[in-house]
Amino acid sequence: DSWGIRYQPVSYKLESRSGDREAFIRMVAKCRKAGVAVMVDAVLNHMASPFVYTPRANRGKVCGSDKNTSKFTTQKCVGWAGTEFDNRLFPNGRPLRDAFSRKHFHHYPENDEANCG
Repeated sequence: DSWGIRYQPVSYKLESRSGDREAFIRMVAKCRKAGVAVMVDAVLNHMASPFVYTPRANRGKVCGSDKNTSKFTTQKCVGWAGTEFDNRLFPNGRPLRDAFSRKHFHHYPENDEANCG
């Protein structure tokens, strides 16, 4: 699968193709027991764009559209753990903690669909 599945988060759930929260806890415990320190790196406010990574036939298309074209698909935007999202819209987290709407991201005035340069 594409690198984007691992590095383009759509939530802060500890669930990915690498495992879930319990698997992470076990891995850290094993590392510590072996004398290996574990450092976690997170880039807050770095979330996925609304592009399909799988299936390969739709890779690179904008998901969540109302029509299928060469650049858009009606396929829902869904993360690894089943979390639905949209362009700059991540409503499945906890309110005021990790649920984000378009207003939480930098954007041009009057255009909350695009990053400001």
